[in-house]
Amino acid sequence: MTIPEISAEMEGPPSHNLRKSILALVSLALIGGGIYGGYYFYKKSPVSAPAPVIAAPTRSQSLIRAESQAVVSIDGLNSAAITAGIKAEAEKPQAPNSVKEIILAKAQGGSSVRVGASDALSAASIPIPDLIARTLLPIGMLGVYSDASGSRSVFAIVQTDFFQNAFAGMLQWEASMPYDLQNDVAWQPATTTIRGQFTDHIVRNADVREFTTPDGGTAFLYSFVDNTKLVFAANERALMEIQSRLEQQAFVR
Repeated sequence: MTIPEISAEMEGPPSHNLRKSILALVSLALIGGGIYGGYYFYKKSPVSAPAPVIAAPTRSQSLIRAESQAVVSIDGLNSAAITAGIKAEAEKPQAPNSVKEIILAKAQGGSSVRVGASDALSAASIPIPDLIARTLLPIGMLGVYSDASGSRSVFAIVQTDFFQNAFAGMLQWEASMPYDLQNDVAWQPATTTIRGQFTDHIVRNADVREFTTPDGGTAFLYSFVDNTKLVFAANERALMEIQSRLEQQAFVR
């Protein structure tokens, strides 16, 4: 590499003004370097503040409008204790025609943060097939719907980014789903049997797979209300309310 020659047209020492300009530029460079060094040290240092986290009770993350919210911490709990905590919230008094969101949360960075859909299913020991689990997006919703008579039932909404695999996985899961969910809060409180069969229904233009008992009752149902959202509910009343609120949420956004 050839270093270009510096012109020597100006001979002798630089003028007073030129010396002042050079000193000013050097001073600015040193100050700027000091500021950057201090900032870099602060960000990389172990004493720097932790990254901000999203607190659990954040209404903007709810997939549908909810009149109230409750946080259930899963820290240090096994699946039975987590299910018991959800059931305890589901059994609390609730106004008719209302939805209460139940947020599963864990401690992180000094705050309480939402648990993603896949982690929530794992924590509750629900053996959802991998074909479905791999398609799930982080944000889901667990809630309790109280109908006009005050009868309460738990529902869940999960989001998928691969409808075909999620749909195939649900059909595959049906062979063991009633057994896998027999202790889950998706069942109506009065349901004590897992005898029954899946039947097809249409609810508000959505295909529904409903597990019906020998006496004709509904134990639970599931439906892809669109290509990105899968709903589990205890009955068609709850499903219709969820569908209505999803439509309202989409309109607002």
